[in-house]
Amino acid sequence: MHITSVEDLVAAAQQQPTAQRLLLVFVKTRLQKDHTAEERVRFERGEGGTLQPLFCVDFGATQMPAFPELSRQADQMSDEWDKVLIGCIDEPISPGDEVVDTTLKMLVARIESGGDLRGLLCFGRDGAPIVFE
Repeated sequence: MHITSVEDLVAAAQQQPTAQRLLLVFVKTRLQKDHTAEERVRFERGEGGTLQPLFCVDFGATQMPAFPELSRQADQMSDEWDKVLIGCIDEPISPGDEVVDTTLKMLVARIESGGDLRGLLCFGRDGAPIVFE
């Protein structure tokens, strides 16, 4: 399935043989403090910068709101976000399972350290997919 929207991602998650939990990390793109003039120019064109996690949430694939509602809810937490990174895991079997919290913490740490973002999809504030190069 070709995923071009959050709705496509939710539909794909709902088609999996096991229930899926969507993990979302809302981030703000920042220009690093020790930037060069060239990095500033690229950043002003919408390229480069670093990702700063602001907050994270999770939803079952059947409870995930449509993107406009998700954006509205996110703005209530912080209107500074400009991207959302989303991953999926199998729904934990038992309530209170710490798998979701642990995985979210690992995703935040990976983003903060500039780690590998493969396996995550990224969408801008407008809902359009973003591809990192």
